[in-house]
Amino acid sequence: MKVLLVDDHELIRDSLKRNIELQGGINHISEASNGKDALLLLKKETFDVIVLDLTMPDMDGLDVLRIIRKKYPANHVMIYTMHSPKLYGVQAIEEGALSYMTKNLSLRELLLAITAVAKGEKFITPELAALLADAMRKQAEGKDKPKFSSREIEVGKRMAKGMSPEEIGIDLDIGVKSVYTYYARIKNELGVTKKSEVIAHFLNNNYMV
Repeated sequence: MKVLLVDDHELIRDSLKRNIELQGGINHISEASNGKDALLLLKKETFDVIVLDLTMPDMDGLDVLRIIRKKYPANHVMIYTMHSPKLYGVQAIEEGALSYMTKNLSLRELLLAITAVAKGEKFITPELAALLADAMRKQAEGKDKPKFSSREIEVGKRMAKGMSPEEIGIDLDIGVKSVYTYYARIKNELGVTKKSEVIAHFLNNNYMV
């Protein structure tokens, strides 16, 4: 089994690598600290499973997932993140991830997910299964949830907390111009024009978890 770990935190990659290697059956483990480096590796290699973080400095994890599914579909992807599945779980699965695991889950669950995904099988936690069922129900009712990138959600959440564009930029380590770009995308996706409408959406739709 060949595994690619994509996470901007070296300690997390090191811990994952050690725990995965202890299980045996792993022929090769590669690492990338950001999305761009991961995509460069995929030009040269194919992996049985890619363990992908969502929030990274250069590229949004969901954007990386979309590129992988489009350009390198032979690679199976699972999300491994600190973010609740209420935020990105359904969207990640819809975009082509085979599993969505949070970093507070047990090592046993993580390894089971890696094994399943390497075979091209989905590994869905009970919490995510309930969210997927709810999303299907809402879709049938014509109430699709807006699709934001993880960065757009981080900007929207901070706006809802009352932070200024400058404060958001500092907190997320991005420029103020980028903050306004994400804000414009959020308004476009929601079909609204007012800041108060954006804030109301983020406060009332389970983003503040």
